[in-house]
Amino acid sequence: MDLVGAYSNRALQSEKYRELRKRIQVAEVKIRVNHQPKPSRQPQSRLAPHQIVQFEMDYQGGLMIQELAAKYGVHRTTATRHLKERGIPIRKQTMGEEDIARAVQLYQSGLSTVRVAEHFDQSPNTIRAALLAAGVRFRDSHGRVR
Repeated sequence: MDLVGAYSNRALQSEKYRELRKRIQVAEVKIRVNHQPKPSRQPQSRLAPHQIVQFEMDYQGGLMIQELAAKYGVHRTTATRHLKERGIPIRKQTMGEEDIARAVQLYQSGLSTVRVAEHFDQSPNTIRAALLAAGVRFRDSHGRVR
């Protein structure tokens, strides 16, 4: 009698092999179903000529560049480029005296420049520049005056 044949259970091994193959096939199907390749770049939004005319009218009507970008689905730098290409001067988003005074008050009450910027819907850099121009002494990250 063959010693290896007497002690091996090929039927059991074959069954385990079949089960393993099924599990691999199921896993491959799940991977194919769940795998959605990520776009490598942001999709481009091109404005039609009539949209560009409306875009210009909206800006001249008082909308800010950030609002235009959101409305037309373009980046803010693209919105600025469209206006510059058409010779439309870009408005500076300066803060008025009252807003600057309020920003100083909020900052001195303990708010960070980021929180003050959110309050005025401005960038933190704009707030920082306004506070510097107003002569405010800044705090470090621990709240100590520098």
